[in-house]
Amino acid sequence: MTKCVKYWLKLLDLNDNRYPRYTYLMLYELDRPGRHTWATDIRVLLYTYGFGYAWEAQGVGNQPMFIRLFKQRLIDNAIQIWHSNIENNGKLELYSMYKTTLELEKYLHCVPNIKHRIAMTKFRCSVHKLEVETGRHQGVPREERLCKFCERVGIDYIEDEYHLMIICPFYDTLRAKFIPQRFITQGIYGFTSLMRSTNPAILSNLATYIFHAFKLRESTNLRLHLFLLECMLYCIYIQYCITYYIIVNIGTLGLWPFYLK
Repeated sequence: MTKCVKYWLKLLDLNDNRYPRYTYLMLYELDRPGRHTWATDIRVLLYTYGFGYAWEAQGVGNQPMFIRLFKQRLIDNAIQIWHSNIENNGKLELYSMYKTTLELEKYLHCVPNIKHRIAMTKFRCSVHKLEVETGRHQGVPREERLCKFCERVGIDYIEDEYHLMIICPFYDTLRAKFIPQRFITQGIYGFTSLMRSTNPAILSNLATYIFHAFKLRESTNLRLHLFLLECMLYCIYIQYCITYYIIVNIGTLGLWPFYLK
């Protein structure tokens, strides 16, 4: 966008006998009765970002200052739209609590292990397999996307990022190893403080915790699924044995239909 405006300003400075200037004036005249031209796009761009006066005057005075002001207006507008999109997206409810500035996050260049960085990125952006996310894809109401591990001990907690990092007792041993106790006792404030941290050591430990927590959760869920599968197969086997026994001993047990006796 800035390059387009710079070129427009350059055209304004040309003499009328120059072909680019002559072409621009032709496009400008076509725009006035409603024809869509390149000049139309420049006009809309300027009006959109509050610089309609520049179009009407066909000049800006101090061009370097105008370009700086235009760039800053673009940045401010982009940040405003970004904030609005995050706040209006229910999926990013926790993300909006700790991501407040549009800038490169420090963990991306201070966490040495690439697998840990990937895990951290997925955790922050809700690209994971926690119930809060998988339930969203399956149409499960948010209040019913409960942690399976906590359900076993009679506790109902929504399994989201905050739950995995601060609350769930299933990760207590892992949590004690990588996350300082002061963050855990502070609840949601400790969670947001951790996610906003710029301390390389804290970020590295946090990424390591998230990576191993995901692995532990995945392996435990796999073992649980295999156990349930074994139980199901065992039940089928028992049912087969009972059915076979009845068929083999149907005469002895006196179970023949009366019309076959």
